[in-house]
Amino acid sequence: MKMLASIDRKDQTLLLGCGALLIVFIAVLALFSPARDNDDPTPSSYSTTPHGAKAAYELLRRSGYEVERQSSPLADIAGRIGQHDTVVIAEPYWRSVAASQAAVKTLLEKGARVLVTGYSGGWLVPESALHAYRYSRPRCNADPNGFQTLASSGAIRIIPEAYWKQSNPLQDVAYTCNNDAVAVTYKIGKGTVVWWANSLPLENAGIQQQDNLVFFLNSIGPRGTHVFWDESLHGDVPSLLSYTRGTPLSLAAWQGVLVASLLLWSYGRRSGPIRPDPVALRSTPIEFVHSLGSLYQVSGAAQTAVSDAYQQFRQRLERVAGIPQALAADAALMPIVLRQHFSADAAHLEKTLLASEEARQTEKLSPNTALARIQALHDCQNMIESRVQGQPALPGTQTWKKTPSNPSH
Repeated sequence: MKMLASIDRKDQTLLLGCGALLIVFIAVLALFSPARDNDDPTPSSYSTTPHGAKAAYELLRRSGYEVERQSSPLADIAGRIGQHDTVVIAEPYWRSVAASQAAVKTLLEKGARVLVTGYSGGWLVPESALHAYRYSRPRCNADPNGFQTLASSGAIRIIPEAYWKQSNPLQDVAYTCNNDAVAVTYKIGKGTVVWWANSLPLENAGIQQQDNLVFFLNSIGPRGTHVFWDESLHGDVPSLLSYTRGTPLSLAAWQGVLVASLLLWSYGRRSGPIRPDPVALRSTPIEFVHSLGSLYQVSGAAQTAVSDAYQQFRQRLERVAGIPQALAADAALMPIVLRQHFSADAAHLEKTLLASEEARQTEKLSPNTALARIQALHDCQNMIESRVQGQPALPGTQTWKKTPSNPSH
């Protein structure tokens, strides 16, 4: 039976590392990611986040109001609008304001009440007199102003994005915040404009603060009013995706993208273009060196490698200086013989020989130590060769020429 090829050790490390990284990523998302996205500032009637307005929408629907969401262009409902209808446009997107101003004016001329909120909503209605705050937006309990129905709602909590310039006497200021108008009503044709400086009184997190609920209902109108809650200027069209808001599906999607990226990367790494290895000529010793090094590595024979290098060095030392191989490095005669032949280099040679003898006798020799001993022997052999040629290898050493030596020395 054909055996499957084993996975390379580097590939195993890569797979294990990617798997560990994926597990850590999922654990971090599970521990620290919120269960839903609470940062969406859009007061949409579909949203259950703190800034959403689903609570206000459901409240109207269950309190006797005939309420429906409006997701088509505002011009499409112009034929259905009457004098007892209210259109709620909560902080529309800026990209939709300019194109919808004419439609809003048409709704007002037909007698509708149009409730708009925020800085963008103020620019949507005719005869706007907005002024934006340059710096921080103040938080306040707005004070009622006048005796109209809207001003009798009580104390309201609001975070104004802008304020209304009190220049037109026909525009009634219902509430002020630090003497700035933050809730205004006025007539346009047969209709009525109601502007709030912020959507907090109808948001999920703000409708129950202070008397915001009473203020919201007075802005809508009496019970039985037909309310069109506009979502077309939020870009929200009811679809299957609208039911996924507030769920961890987005996090699951990102995890799927991460897994797909890892799979694609691993596949591309193994299936990409292959570069051929450089071809070494068989006449060079590199193939032998690689084979021999692999054998030493597999068998863990670092001690054998040092022993072979030491034996070759002692053979060369015997041929050049007449120092017999039988003379141990730790023998008392060895320092004398080395000083006689190599003068100032004798101490270095003696230290190298002693260290190599010790490495040969060490059973579990580390590869790094073995490499250091072999390199030291190689340097000493180069020094001997250079002295044989009459060129000192180290500064301060004397020139030495080969002379017949008596092994008894």
